[in-house]
Amino acid sequence: DEASDFNCKKPRSDSKSTRPFQLYIASFGYLYLIRKILHRNGYGNYFPIENIFTPSKVQINEDHMGKDGEDDDDLDFKNKMLDSIRGKKPLNTVLLIDDSIDNIKAAQRVGYLTYFIDKKKSPNGISESDTEQILQLLGDNLSIDTIVFDADQTFFNIHVTFDFAYKYIE
Repeated sequence: DEASDFNCKKPRSDSKSTRPFQLYIASFGYLYLIRKILHRNGYGNYFPIENIFTPSKVQINEDHMGKDGEDDDDLDFKNKMLDSIRGKKPLNTVLLIDDSIDNIKAAQRVGYLTYFIDKKKSPNGISESDTEQILQLLGDNLSIDTIVFDADQTFFNIHVTFDFAYKYIE
C-alpha cells in the first residue's frame, strides 16, 4: 500500500486490431503483489489470477514446485512458465515481452517470439515507441494469439519485487 500508482500501461483505444489476444503475466515476482498492483490500477479483468504465472505455478521436477521470488536461470523458469501458458499450441502463437535479455535469448532458443524492452531506452517499462513496434510485430505475425508480459520494469515502471516484496520478506 506504500505506492498507489505503478505507471501500468493504459489500454490503447486507437488500435485497429480486431484480433483477440490472451494476456498473461510471467514473472519471478510474487503472485499476491502482482495481482494487487494490477487490481489497484484497473487491470484485474485483463489479468485474472489464472493468467498470472510466477515460480509457485511451475513444476521444477517431480516433487518440487518453484517459490515466488525465486529466479534461477539454470532452472529455465521463464520458459517453463511460457510452456505452461502455451499448452499444446505452436510456439509461434506466443509473444514474450520482457526486459531481461537472458529470458529473451532463452525463449528464442526454443522458438518463442519475443520483444525486448531495453531498460536503457525505456527505463519506465514499455514506452510508446515500444508499443508501436509491438503493434507492428503483431501485424506481421498473424499466428500470435497470446501475449505474455514480464511484470517488473516491463509492464510496471519499477522493479516491484526488489523495491517492495524483498524488504518485507527479509
